[in-house]
Amino acid sequence: MIDWVLRSYFMMNRGNRMGSEEEFVNKLMQKLSRNETKKILARLRDVTILSTNLEDYRSDAEELYECLSNCENGLSADGTYFCVGATKVMHCLFPELFVMLDRNVGKTALKQSSGQYNNFASYWKIMRKCKGELVEWQELYGSTESLLKLDLEPTTLTRIFDKCATIAVV
Repeated sequence: MIDWVLRSYFMMNRGNRMGSEEEFVNKLMQKLSRNETKKILARLRDVTILSTNLEDYRSDAEELYECLSNCENGLSADGTYFCVGATKVMHCLFPELFVMLDRNVGKTALKQSSGQYNNFASYWKIMRKCKGELVEWQELYGSTESLLKLDLEPTTLTRIFDKCATIAVV
């Protein structure tokens, strides 16, 4: 399902960046089935972007990001870094937790040009920025339910953040 979402909805296979479906799925399954990765996935299972202890999961998020974005034995068919793809895979795995960091979000939320945001430090800044904006919304309106109602279902708070950043660019 992640392969399909990346190829269709997110158009991540431009220039055959992901390679064949079989090749990509095998690489992804190999990465996700590592014991270290399974432990991380288990720890993140109940965490959301609004978890009060989000900072406690920074090292897990970093390890997952590095595993998925790494150019050595990585997910890209051309042997390059897969940073944007990594954030989209992470979002697919945990849509209530992880935001996606692409050109639009990098430009709007970080004020960085293309490529400057392709690192975990920038990614974590986006995670903290998203959480901060959602906490501010909660303080102003009492909850995030009214924010969720602004979008079509199914949606998540992290997806709404992504849409707002994308709209700001367009």
